[in-house]
Order: sequence, then C-alpha cells, then structure tokens
Amino acid sequence: MEWPSWRRRAELIAARASNPNITKHQLSQALHEMPYPAQRWQLIIWADFNGSGWLVMPTLSELPDRQYNDFDEVCRAVVPESAVDTEHDLLEEWVR
Repeated sequence: MEWPSWRRRAELIAARASNPNITKHQLSQALHEMPYPAQRWQLIIWADFNGSGWLVMPTLSELPDRQYNDFDEVCRAVVPESAVDTEHDLLEEWVR
C-alpha cells in the first residue's frame, strides 16, 4: 500500500479548507446514538458531548430551530448534496 504523495495530501487538505461543508460521516460521529426526535438545541448539546470539532458545532447552530425526527432529516438540512467527503477521498488514495 502506497501513501498518497505529500502534494496530493496538501491538495485534499486545501480542498477541505476551501469547502467547509461538513460530511455525512462527520455528522454521524457528532450525533452518534442521538435519541430522536430532537430539537436543535439538543443536537448541539449532544454533538458537544461527543467532542465535535470546530466545523460541526457552528453548522448545527445555523440549523432552523425546530424538531428533527431522525438523522436523515438532520442530514438533509446540514449536508449539501454537492459536499465532497475529502476524508473518504484521502482514504481512497491511501488504499490505492
């Protein structure tokens, strides 16, 4: 297994920095075992309890203040269809 070149890693990191959308994977880690339905404030507290990073917390804070019935509903509100999962891309590079 070859590691991606330093240049490729830098490109992926730069892509992530220029596209600050969170990924479904990041969101699922932040809301792991979240009991639904849940209000926005509950999502924020749960994500904070799970140690979510600088990207997830502000994104959840920008959600409309309402009840979310399941993870997929939160996902549709947070993760744009066009979001690129650069973590997944980086893993793909490592596996090649």
